[in-house]
Amino acid sequence: SCIKSTAKVDKYSTILVARNHYSVPDTLVGKVVDVRLYTDKVIIYHEGLIVAQHNREFGVQEWRIDIYHYLKTLKRKPGALRQSTALLQSDTLVKNIYEQYYSKDTKTFLEVLDVIYEYGVSTVAEALYKLEKISPLDMSADKVALLCAKQEETLKQANFKTDHLSEKSKRTLSQYDRLRMIQNSAERKVV
Repeated sequence: SCIKSTAKVDKYSTILVARNHYSVPDTLVGKVVDVRLYTDKVIIYHEGLIVAQHNREFGVQEWRIDIYHYLKTLKRKPGALRQSTALLQSDTLVKNIYEQYYSKDTKTFLEVLDVIYEYGVSTVAEALYKLEKISPLDMSADKVALLCAKQEETLKQANFKTDHLSEKSKRTLSQYDRLRMIQNSAERKVV
């Protein structure tokens, strides 16, 4: 059960729901979106697709901002990132990546945010750690994306090998089961 409504996206790329602001992608400024207000979350739709999901706020004039909703705007105005609410409300790991690797190169960090959105923050953090050992002076988003893709491919191969080994083990065990059943039926005939 939820409360359904519509809202117009304001110039800050947020909508007002139950006296609180929730961000939506900055491409929707000025457009009308559908809102589903649940007891614990707010889901926002545009043209039938989910465009944002936030934990529900119960205060008054609270702001829930997702940094990924502002990538287009931040790429146009990278200087706004440092003191932005979007960065302040980001995942701790995202803030740490910014502070540790990109505090002096915001444009590259915004490119890395695209990689984080695609592969996940923990995968990118791991890739950055490896990249720092290999090439500490060039932490470009392309290199991070390459390391993440390589790590994902390695995981897929490991899963495939595990699955292949599991299937082979199951076939071998099923053969042993058939042999045991044959042996049991032979023993019954002798008794």
